[in-house]
Amino acid sequence: MSFTDIQRRAIAEWECLQQSQVPRILVGAATCGRAAGAEVVIAAIDKELRERNVAALAMQVGCIGLCYAEPLVDAIKPGRPRICYGNVTPEIAAQWERTTW
Repeated sequence: MSFTDIQRRAIAEWECLQQSQVPRILVGAATCGRAAGAEVVIAAIDKELRERNVAALAMQVGCIGLCYAEPLVDAIKPGRPRICYGNVTPEIAAQWERTTW
């Protein structure tokens, strides 16, 4: 596969993701995020989404920035501004209302 093929595929996947009508939840899971507990936060978010039957895509991403506020969680809803939450714990994630996602 050539670089051009890989690039086209990446661009197509990115555009599909950006145009999706499914809410996305991004958890910063770079080194600082993991050290601050991002892995247990993503597990708690996955659990809440399943239990509440919410159709949203939760994923680990690299550095979001603001290392002092890790774990960081970004909520992206179609047609809405991106919202960044800092210092998220599994307990906080479990308390969010359905409207957050």
